[in-house]
Order: sequence, then C-alpha cells, then structure tokens
Amino acid sequence: MKVYVSGMTCMHCKMTVERLFSQIDGVEKVEVDLTTGIVNVKSSKNISKEVLEKSLEDTAYKVEKVEY
Repeated sequence: MKVYVSGMTCMHCKMTVERLFSQIDGVEKVEVDLTTGIVNVKSSKNISKEVLEKSLEDTAYKVEKVEY
C-alpha cells in the first residue's frame, strides 16, 4: 500500500516513520521516499488508515492518504 505522509524533511524523519510503521502488527517491509512523502508498506494483512495514524500520533508527521 502507498501511504502519503506529511511532515518528513530529513533522514531522521525517514528512520522514525520506518521504525514506527514497522512496529505495526502484520507489517513486513517499509520504504520511505522523502522527496515524494510516499511510504510504501508491505503487509501480510490489511492495515487501516486509523492504525497508521495512531502509530504517528505523538510525532509531527501526518497520514494524508492511503492507497490500497
């Protein structure tokens, strides 16, 4: 799935989002593209936008859109 995340500006942002999304049950792989703000998430099950948003709730990052 493609997750559009706003607020990422540097490598630390990239690593933080990768770490937080990787902790979600079912997530197998996370790849962040800083230039586009797109996070590609490979998972073994369907993950809702709400679950993704909750994983970022204590950060400056925001899930804008999810494409399944």
